[in-house]
Amino acid sequence: MQGPQQGPWPRFVPVNAVRACCCPPDRVFNDSRRTAVLFPAACCILIRAQPVCQAYVDHRRRRRTHRGSRPARQHTELLVDADMFSIRTTRIAIRLLEDSGHVVNTTIYAPAGRQQNKKWLNFMHELEIGFQPVDKQQTGGPSGEEVDEAISLAVQDSWTAAEVDCIALLTGDAGYMDIMQSTLEYGRQAIVLAEETSRAILSKYADIGVSVAALPKEHEGFIGVQALLHADGSGSVRETHLEVPRTPTDVADRRAEVLMQFMSDLGYRQDSGYLMQSAAKFWFENSLGDLTVFPQSCGLKDVSEVIAASRCFSQFKKYNFDLAFLVPVTSRSGSKEKGRRNHGSMLARAVFRGGGPAMLRDSEKLTIQALRKLGYLDGNLNSDVTEAVLAFVNRPANKHTLRKLEMLPVAMDKLSDVDEKLRAAFLSHAAKGHWQVPAQDLEVRQLLQRLGFLSSSANRPKTVSKAMREYAQQEGLPWRRTYNLNVFQIMHHANTNPNKAGWVEFQS
Repeated sequence: MQGPQQGPWPRFVPVNAVRACCCPPDRVFNDSRRTAVLFPAACCILIRAQPVCQAYVDHRRRRRTHRGSRPARQHTELLVDADMFSIRTTRIAIRLLEDSGHVVNTTIYAPAGRQQNKKWLNFMHELEIGFQPVDKQQTGGPSGEEVDEAISLAVQDSWTAAEVDCIALLTGDAGYMDIMQSTLEYGRQAIVLAEETSRAILSKYADIGVSVAALPKEHEGFIGVQALLHADGSGSVRETHLEVPRTPTDVADRRAEVLMQFMSDLGYRQDSGYLMQSAAKFWFENSLGDLTVFPQSCGLKDVSEVIAASRCFSQFKKYNFDLAFLVPVTSRSGSKEKGRRNHGSMLARAVFRGGGPAMLRDSEKLTIQALRKLGYLDGNLNSDVTEAVLAFVNRPANKHTLRKLEMLPVAMDKLSDVDEKLRAAFLSHAAKGHWQVPAQDLEVRQLLQRLGFLSSSANRPKTVSKAMREYAQQEGLPWRRTYNLNVFQIMHHANTNPNKAGWVEFQS
């Protein structure tokens, strides 16, 4: 087997698909911690996956046979973190592998309640996909890492499964680096799939020899939102209709390679990280005007053109490691059909509702400035810094990002410790810069109206705050000094899902 080729954006090169057939499910989980609901998986003849950019058929190799002269099928286990990916993205991943000749046996990993979701249930029945419920109360890992632990255990199970030739993960983070490297050392083939926006993650896996595949972005042929970073560090968003043509893979790879090398030479990129982070900071530091940072393909194209037109490398400033790039986003809840129809994707809608990006210069007050930009601090109902920090770190997307950066606060942390962690997270290139803004109070108002604490016509914050205080007293909840934290605390308390995320606390 040849080693992986070096390159900035490794990709899985499809080979010709082959004849399909059906077979019954051939494994179940016997571990009580991983009791799986399995549906028979459709199978086809598999062409063995080669490392990065090496997916070809070596006709000189003597092929194994099964039942006479019929080539033996090689099977690929695809494990999906369904908390991070939509049905659409999962379907694309399966199709990509099958079109490349893989026999794909897919297992979805998600909280048990996902089985009650009709769309997911229909999807699993349609493609005969296995489902692995993950109960946060049954795993021994740290809170929030339950799916990661379950998938890692399943990967280990597959090492000794005679019918498994290749293990594939659909993931958006680098948390499986060790287990995938061990998979290669065990002699199994390994593939990681992620969306195009996670190419930096794919690059990390490619560096250790794992085959990778970049999946198309989730949009309906257009992007309905444009986010601009202005020359003064402020930002804005607007609804638009951008037809974003798909750049040929080889062109995108060459462009990314040139950008990464250029950014590395000037200090805007270290060994890894998100390229948009580097590009936005380079653009801002060199006072090049406004830059489109979403969709990021537009911004990267503009930066590439400036670099190509430059005559002298020394005309650009080097990076001083003192900028924080923020893109406020809302949650991606709501009607996906409507979000895609109006804005092109759920991410685009989240960026639009976030209000626009910002670039902040590092200082001792960076955390406070960032929280103010993200809406956690203001001069009215949200003026307490400690509670603003507590609300920020407990938002699900922020908690996930901080955990992956190993900067999530722990119970023994003081406020100064948390401030140091958040400051480092805001400056880091290892995160996209997408940070979740506070939850709107619509759901809490609906809850209070339903329980009789609030009239249907009342929506002023002070009136809602009074109703929240009454509810908190009834439920024995501590009364918080900020509006945002009271909203979040009440909705967290009212959520009866046993798999809901835990509450992060630190010393005030």
